[in-house]
Amino acid sequence: MEKIPSTQALRCFASSAHWMSFVKAAKELCLTPAAVSVQIRKLEDSLGIQLFQRYNRRIELTEAGEKYLQRIRHILNDLEAATRDIKQKGDLVPISVAAPPTFLKYLIIPALASLYQLHDHNLRFIDTLRNIDFDAEDIDIWIRYGLPFKDQQPETLLLEENLCPVCSPKLIQQTGTLEAPDDLHKVRLLYTERRLVQWDNYFIGSDFDHQHAKGNLWFLNSVHTLDAALAGHGVALMNREFATKYIASGELVIPFEVQNINMTKPGYYLRVNPNQLPSLIDPIANWLLKQVRF
Repeated sequence: MEKIPSTQALRCFASSAHWMSFVKAAKELCLTPAAVSVQIRKLEDSLGIQLFQRYNRRIELTEAGEKYLQRIRHILNDLEAATRDIKQKGDLVPISVAAPPTFLKYLIIPALASLYQLHDHNLRFIDTLRNIDFDAEDIDIWIRYGLPFKDQQPETLLLEENLCPVCSPKLIQQTGTLEAPDDLHKVRLLYTERRLVQWDNYFIGSDFDHQHAKGNLWFLNSVHTLDAALAGHGVALMNREFATKYIASGELVIPFEVQNINMTKPGYYLRVNPNQLPSLIDPIANWLLKQVRF
């Protein structure tokens, strides 16, 4: 039986090949560059092949090194996955998902049963609208609300903001018809502070001034704005996806709509931690894509 190289040597090789740098590999593995170089030299000696071409300020994989990397990469991934799975079974390290509160409440939680039919993962949800730093925080998957970032990091649009006015039928019973924006002088407008598109943005291109409404109520999150609309306190500007079940049940109605093709639309974007093992987080990310992508 052939002697198997140490996992430390293989990790040094794979990391160096990923970064094309002994220095960056050393930083990732918490070793010194000299230690990484020694491990790779020992691996080359044991294999009897040269894995890297070494230049003054850079390295390159040899043809043999490229072939060897392709063969061992999935082995290392499987080893990491097996280790993580053992910890998962012991409820030690759940997969962490950060998402906006309303997105979590109305789109993720109701659909979790379908996820557990496919994958038996331990999950930890964090409801937040703040920006996440994967390098500094224990977050594996981040669903962020906003406009596209320009940092060139991979992200996928899950859902575009599709806004519509909603209110309770009992509000219309109290105030009379609300068939056009001009009828809003009878009611209060409900606002969400953390929404990027507000009533004034929604009415751009129309002749209506949102300030002509009877008054307004402000809430921090859309969760509470939607609750206020259900309670009949006014008309809310909501993402249609979040209000779908209430519209279908008749608890909310759309009194009118304004077509505004020039309005900038934020969205909900999916990002995964590039430092995490893909075999663990990709199933959750793929499930999210299938569940809520428009």
